[in-house]
Amino acid sequence: MVPSLNDIFAPVTASIAIGRLPGAVLAVLAPDGTRQTIAAGMAALVPDRVKMTADTWFDLASLTKVVFTTTAILKLVEAGRISPDDPLTDAIPDLRQYHAGTAPERGLTFRQCLSHQTHLPAVEPLYTYGQ
Repeated sequence: MVPSLNDIFAPVTASIAIGRLPGAVLAVLAPDGTRQTIAAGMAALVPDRVKMTADTWFDLASLTKVVFTTTAILKLVEAGRISPDDPLTDAIPDLRQYHAGTAPERGLTFRQCLSHQTHLPAVEPLYTYGQ
């Protein structure tokens, strides 16, 4: 028996109901071209609440981290070459933009980076390094 789209989406709906996610959309395209879409929750909470719909547009910028980098790191973890809790400096000992021994950035782990739990700035001003 093939599960319904509602059955597949149920964990997401439950997460929305308890406030873990604001909203989500799931779309499935079958090999025969049949399309099914389900939406729940909110597309925006501020400044105004906007209901999520099947036609909601998403900003898909910066997918490299989740599609490639996370996959590559987890393959290294699976192979036993690194641990998610190893500091980045185990694999990248230089990290020259951060002073060795004193910069807290040098203690960041792969897990912290992959789960966006660092204090790193959104943009590293590399253009200032040559000045």
